[in-house]
Amino acid sequence: MLEKIKVLLGITGTEKDALINIYIEQAQKEIEIYTQQPFEIAMESLAEQMAVEKYNRRFSEGVSSTSTSGLSTSFKDGYSKEIMLQLNQLKRRVRFL
Repeated sequence: MLEKIKVLLGITGTEKDALINIYIEQAQKEIEIYTQQPFEIAMESLAEQMAVEKYNRRFSEGVSSTSTSGLSTSFKDGYSKEIMLQLNQLKRRVRFL
């Protein structure tokens, strides 16, 4: 997962590996808590997407809107609509033994 995320973010080298690994762990735990299911290989792509969003939002947590010299930036709470759709599908998935 680490290498895929680094490619998606355009990161080379290893200086950000520890940070990205923390985001991966957080994403995996959030998936388990939200879906009330153990993390599986099939959930890796979703965890990667979540880790990328976490990485891209670092240093701007809590910002809802800013404006400087005509440039406006706003951030939303939570994850993107696409990620939430996938999380909700996993949450509703029925598991049979």
